[in-house]
Amino acid sequence: MVKAMLIAVWHHLSEVKLAEAFDGRASFRRFCGFSAKEPTPERATFVRFRRELVRQGLDQVSTPFEN
Repeated sequence: MVKAMLIAVWHHLSEVKLAEAFDGRASFRRFCGFSAKEPTPERATFVRFRRELVRQGLDQVSTPFEN
């Protein structure tokens, strides 16, 4: 899930767009460790995960890739 959230940040994707991107982008699936046949998380899963990051105060953590 952390890798999926990184993709969302790097590509400016909402939870809906992130879930859709996994259907069309094999590179995203590989980066997150999902096989082509494996189902990927739904939008609601990303929403819950992001909310938990916010609750824990981890939504503002800087990455070394930020400008």
